[in-house]
Amino acid sequence: MVQLTQASSARNLGVAVLVAKDQAEAFLMLETGRAAAYVLDDVQLAVAIARSKDPSVPPNGLNFRNPMPKVLRSAFANPSDSADPASYER
Repeated sequence: MVQLTQASSARNLGVAVLVAKDQAEAFLMLETGRAAAYVLDDVQLAVAIARSKDPSVPPNGLNFRNPMPKVLRSAFANPSDSADPASYER
């Protein structure tokens, strides 16, 4: 929320940030027109859309077609006890 407020202020966008108690309430605000946008992680947003009253895709058995990032594929292929994220960037 802080980053969005700062970006809005710096660019004079006039964004009004609305606060919701949880993701379900926030998505409902978007779905009912009380909010014009909803900021969320892309995968979580795809799940929220799939569970919505009027999803653009079937809500059950949904394939998000979200490819696994190269770093995550590498982490599965080369497990490590290292806490250094660079160890997975092979």
